[in-house]
Amino acid sequence: MYLLKYILLCYNNYMENISDNLKKILIFVLIGAIIIVLFVMLFSKKEEPVEQPATIISVVDRDIKLEIGSSTDINYTSNSSVSFSSSDTNVAIVDNRGHVTALSKGNSTILLISSDRKTTVAVNVTVIKKAEPLKVSSVKVESSNDFSKNYVRKGDGLIINIDFNRNLEERPKIMINEEELPYTLNSNRSYIFVEKEVEDEKELKLKVYDGDTQIYTFDLPKIDNEVPKCSLKQEGEYLRITGTDNYGISGYAISQDKNYSYSSTEMIKFSTYGKWYGHVRDNAGNEGSCSITLVKPIINIDPANITIVGDSRMWLLCRRDWYKAENGSCVAKSAMGYNWLVSDAIGMVNALSSSKKKYIVNNLGVNDLYHVDKYISKYTELANGSWKNYMIFLLSVNPTKGKYDDRNSKINEFNVKLKDLANRYTNIHYCDSNSYLKSHGFGSSDGLHYDNDTDKVIYDQIKKCIYNYYN
Repeated sequence: MYLLKYILLCYNNYMENISDNLKKILIFVLIGAIIIVLFVMLFSKKEEPVEQPATIISVVDRDIKLEIGSSTDINYTSNSSVSFSSSDTNVAIVDNRGHVTALSKGNSTILLISSDRKTTVAVNVTVIKKAEPLKVSSVKVESSNDFSKNYVRKGDGLIINIDFNRNLEERPKIMINEEELPYTLNSNRSYIFVEKEVEDEKELKLKVYDGDTQIYTFDLPKIDNEVPKCSLKQEGEYLRITGTDNYGISGYAISQDKNYSYSSTEMIKFSTYGKWYGHVRDNAGNEGSCSITLVKPIINIDPANITIVGDSRMWLLCRRDWYKAENGSCVAKSAMGYNWLVSDAIGMVNALSSSKKKYIVNNLGVNDLYHVDKYISKYTELANGSWKNYMIFLLSVNPTKGKYDDRNSKINEFNVKLKDLANRYTNIHYCDSNSYLKSHGFGSSDGLHYDNDTDKVIYDQIKKCIYNYYN
């Protein structure tokens, strides 16, 4: 617009000094110039300023692992020049071309910095010890709690233990029958454990790879699902259990019922006869059982080892011909009781040889039932004293009838106390011939003493009592 004003000013000054025709020509020229100027001003484009492009740094791998002494180039692209720096030059250094060299074990961060310092990219560098060639020292398929076996099943699978020649820095690849398996490292990272479910009777091939290189192959034996074998054997007073199994036995149990728990004990001392059960468990968790019936050994009783102590009832029995043939000993006297036992009988028994009094049978009391507590006290004293090395048998006071029938209630009370005493001592035993005579009957001419047949029954009961104790 300023230009237009200037042109008009010049025009007015000039027009004053020229002719009319020339004025017309100049007017047409001036109008054309003005049109051209306006056209240029309206339709010409304004040139905008050019912006500079943003800096871009692109890195292929931002995590690099190097062994000590090795080097690599950082693979990157950028539309700007880039400089490099290392956060820990003791671990890794980098030059101005991005060439990284590993110096010692550890971690360092390499920064890529654009020339305008507005863009940075970090690359993590991990430096590890130089790896020796990875080799497998041994392979064992075994239980987690017994590493002495070559091959052990665990539940429905197996555990593989692999020992390498060095601690593992990188994870090797483990495969069984071309299937890659996950695994865990042990605490010192030198063993690995692979748990794998497998089918019974299936052959397995174990392969170990270091990267893409196969470094070990191992043919695993077939897995069998047989239960462990078990056996029980009596050895004197002891019962021993044994077990055999491909996987090794980890626990034993011996019991007389279904309640049992496993332990490492292979032998126990038994106190009762009858059926016993054995159980074994192998390292794979399989269980096997067995049983044995213990029969008490038959011990023959020699009558010559029996000494009978008693009153007139036993005195008569000892004079039977059949008893004399037994060669047994007899310390008995008519009408005797507790006082005679203390004053004479005990001394007479003690004077006998040990073999004669192996079994001491006592049958006193029918004449002095009121002394029952004194008898109990004396028998207790003898069991702990001069007769403690012998077996003491307390023969029940046997029944009476006729004019002596009133004694039976006291006899029953007497026998209850004898039986109670026997229950409290291991070397005192109660022989109940009284019940047998009551149920089967007995012969007696006077109601107190017995006939020959009844005496024979009583003596048989004595021998049976001794025999049953040992058998």
